[in-house]
Amino acid sequence: MGIPELSDEVDAETLQRLRHSPKLWMRNFLRHPVDPSKAYDFKTTDGEPLSHLLHEDSWLYPENWADVNVLLLARGELKSFSTGAIATWAHDAFPQLHTYYIAPSNGQVYDYIEPIRETYVEQANMESRRTTNKKSAQVFKTYQKADNGDVNPVLGRFQTDSGYSEESVRGKHSQLGITDETQDLKERVFNVFQPAIDLQLPDVDYFPTTFCIGTPKETGSFYHDLWERSDKRTWNAETGEWDIQDEVDPYELTAEDIADLPGEMEVDEGESYTVHAWHVDWINSPLHSASDIARAKQQMGEMEFANEVLAQFYEPEDNLLSDSDVRSTFTPEYHFREEPYNEDSTTVVVADWGGGKDQNASDTIILAVEEVTYENGETEYVVLDLAFLDTELRNREQIREYEQRLIQYDADIGLVDYGFGQQAMESLQHGDDTVDSAGYMDIVSAVHYGHVKDKSDIKWTTDEDGNKTFFTCDKARSASIMVESFRDNEWVIPKATSDTTGVSVETSEDDGVRLIDQLTAPYKTLSEGNTGKKRVYIETPGNQRDDAFDVFTFCVLAFKEINGSDESVTSFTGNKRAGLT
Repeated sequence: MGIPELSDEVDAETLQRLRHSPKLWMRNFLRHPVDPSKAYDFKTTDGEPLSHLLHEDSWLYPENWADVNVLLLARGELKSFSTGAIATWAHDAFPQLHTYYIAPSNGQVYDYIEPIRETYVEQANMESRRTTNKKSAQVFKTYQKADNGDVNPVLGRFQTDSGYSEESVRGKHSQLGITDETQDLKERVFNVFQPAIDLQLPDVDYFPTTFCIGTPKETGSFYHDLWERSDKRTWNAETGEWDIQDEVDPYELTAEDIADLPGEMEVDEGESYTVHAWHVDWINSPLHSASDIARAKQQMGEMEFANEVLAQFYEPEDNLLSDSDVRSTFTPEYHFREEPYNEDSTTVVVADWGGGKDQNASDTIILAVEEVTYENGETEYVVLDLAFLDTELRNREQIREYEQRLIQYDADIGLVDYGFGQQAMESLQHGDDTVDSAGYMDIVSAVHYGHVKDKSDIKWTTDEDGNKTFFTCDKARSASIMVESFRDNEWVIPKATSDTTGVSVETSEDDGVRLIDQLTAPYKTLSEGNTGKKRVYIETPGNQRDDAFDVFTFCVLAFKEINGSDESVTSFTGNKRAGLT
């Protein structure tokens, strides 16, 4: 084994230094990832030392750890390598240690644990005590001497979960916690995860502890809040020091939190958890050159450059919709309906077709909406039905689900995704795979995002008979219209109650939470197009879904671009949000 627990040949001082120094352990047992012929020497391939890691204020020194440790590092700045090495060291130094790692997807779990299971464990001579070697878990069994000389078996576990929901991260009690892609972690999920990182070790005061790693995203997020509450250690290459910018602002239990505890439990209001954080960008890192930064500046959008290269959070105006923008549309005064409120009103049924079977597969979402205009002239889009279809449904079954709602809501306009659903569009238009063999050519068309000369216009494509089959429009403009409709309070989304149907937000698996996550995922960025001109692009982080964002955009396009008139709009007595019956 790496740290010889039972060997009498290693003096106590060396054993103690190895046990309490991840840096020393890495130097002695790991090989350089670029040149495995030599030991890990904390140098770049050009021989430049990684001074920020070697510095006594870095995260490789356990005495610097807090309850929560944030590694706000730019892309390629050894987040996964360093925390993976720390985890392996910890299992070698403390055989009874348990680690609990979480990430949004199985693929990210496998990518993180692969170098641990395939490289670090073997390099540290720990393989002989590994009893479980899976893509998602490691178990180690070793033996320790008791004070009376007896040798006892000891078990340590490296456990993982994916999904980032309260249910998926509900706890494995551990000494060491690691959250990956923390920029996508909701506070409600962390509040389920963190209490399980509560196991201590005898005579060791730096466990339990949690590492939160990830590339920054928007301000106002939970990850940003962690950073703001920390001491904000930032590496300054010019001085060769970690600049500690702020006092730590602990997460403290409030009187209200304590009052909610059951029974006669007593908790000190002063109990809290503290956060330390380290920030490294490419400009101050020896791992990236000026040429690297110049190329990234040329190739990346402004927001991506800030996130990936500078490790900076971006302002919420760069985002399109916020959590509060979406939640403000939820109301229990409305409910999902089997039919429109008025048979003369304009109703729209739209679909964004999903695909794939794995965890990252996109969702098929069907949205039915009625346009309601009140006496005071204000208009709202009232959601009649919102369905995330079962991913096991075949294409034909999905088409039938969509057709059912066309009929049920007597839809004036049907709009579907062209990009991934051209065949579905044609099936609906021509009556293939539909109950009504006549099809829905006069109702259903598709939307295709692409280049149009006038971004404020849509360009129709017709078939040989002159039927309008789909239109092309600018995605950025379409998205901005949809976002504006949310911010202008034009949407009403029923919220479920004990007596009525609607979206629910009780657990992270509920449709309402999925809706919020997908509507708030996209952001806008300014990049150069093929012509060299700057233009706005709508992007979504690779590990998030935006299907709901698309389906609501389609719906707004249907009302504002295809409907084109107010003749079919019926006026209702009352005011906005008063509720309809």
